[in-house]
Amino acid sequence: MLYRNQNFTYKNHQLPYTLNFFNLSEEELTTQHFNLCIQELKNIINSEGGSSWLIQEIFTFCQQNQLSKDAHFKKLNLALIINMQIKIESFLQQQQHLKLTTAQKDWLHSTYLFHESTLHVWFQTITKKPYPWDIDPKYCNKDFQERLEHNVMFLQKVWNLILYLDLAIYENYEALQNKFKVSYDNIIDLFTIMFVKRLDHVFKECLVKYKEYSIPKSIEHTKAGILFLDKGEFGKLSPRQRESIIKKMNRHQPVKRPEIALIERVAYSRIKGGDKQCKKLADAMMRANQEYLKVDLKYRKRKKSSRNSDYYRSYTWCNGEKILATNGSYKISKSQNTG
Repeated sequence: MLYRNQNFTYKNHQLPYTLNFFNLSEEELTTQHFNLCIQELKNIINSEGGSSWLIQEIFTFCQQNQLSKDAHFKKLNLALIINMQIKIESFLQQQQHLKLTTAQKDWLHSTYLFHESTLHVWFQTITKKPYPWDIDPKYCNKDFQERLEHNVMFLQKVWNLILYLDLAIYENYEALQNKFKVSYDNIIDLFTIMFVKRLDHVFKECLVKYKEYSIPKSIEHTKAGILFLDKGEFGKLSPRQRESIIKKMNRHQPVKRPEIALIERVAYSRIKGGDKQCKKLADAMMRANQEYLKVDLKYRKRKKSSRNSDYYRSYTWCNGEKILATNGSYKISKSQNTG
């Protein structure tokens, strides 16, 4: 398991709830004790070198108590989710210090809500607890629920791939860090960076002076993405058609993500070397991404936007204000686009 700063130790070695968390199945803990476990884990991760210490601590406890590989994997997943929750809470607090318009604040909180809800659903999946919409049918509408479920499935597949690449990432740590300029101590950190950067990328859309977002163009890009992820169908296309699809995808997402490029580079190197398990995991990740895009496409193609959300309407950001389209892609005159 990848952990570089293993010499860090948590100051308080009296960890009764965390020991229970590692030693017992979560279902055996009372709600109060379970919540105390979570808080204590947050304290550990927030301490200096916390996530690296925690990875080794989980490994040690699982070995000492002869816990299965599945139990080890489950507890590592929980530590990952808690770490990501801490980081997106910190991200939210940092952005709230910016001078934002009401529309930008709403955008920040709605973007955060989706990512926070994703972590909550992932957490409930691992701990086999009821989903929020099972407890409260009014929690969200059907499209939001489906997007959350498929987003969790996709992220789980990404995490499975990163876990498998752990040793390769560790052995090539310095070369990868120098090439991609991504600072991380372990795979929990690397995955967390990817998750928070995704949140950051979506949020920063509202900070630009002017940007149009067209649902018809979004549908076109999503269709291209679905086809690209289907390697069988994509391979049947002519070179010109393949080039056209790749250009559409690059135009839609021009921002480079070095942490993703790093993971792709390591995975590609293993697959090129004949690693069948790596290819299997990478294919599963791409299929999960494809299924998420299909769900998103299903709702984007509707003629009417959701009753509870403007997520599926074309809009324009102009000087911090979000202007919804009334008929197709909204266009703003040049005089409105000055500030």
